[in-house]
Amino acid sequence: MSKTSFERTRNLDADLVQEAIELTAEQKKAVASLRRAFRKCQDAGVKFYCVLDSLGFLNGHNVEKVGDESDFGGENPMRCSSDLNQTLYFPSIYAPDLDSWADDTHYVALTEECLERLEA
Repeated sequence: MSKTSFERTRNLDADLVQEAIELTAEQKKAVASLRRAFRKCQDAGVKFYCVLDSLGFLNGHNVEKVGDESDFGGENPMRCSSDLNQTLYFPSIYAPDLDSWADDTHYVALTEECLERLEA
């Protein structure tokens, strides 16, 4: 039975994996651009709402906070998701790479091409 990419990645030296996940010069420029755009949104008063695979945007001048039931002390002002006729719309982008697993332990598995290069 062949090993999975997770098993194969786990068996590599951590320094090799660290080098493999480092950003290229072009990727670093793209990240710098994203950071500038993020700050520009914050400066303009955009409030971000991230849930599962979507990043939403709300008018932060009018929205105090977005949270779950525990954040509102039992008072639920308005749900962000479908709640019978109480559905709110706000622009969002589909961003599966932003999906959060809260406090779970996270792992990285490398692509087959990268594994072959590092295992050689």
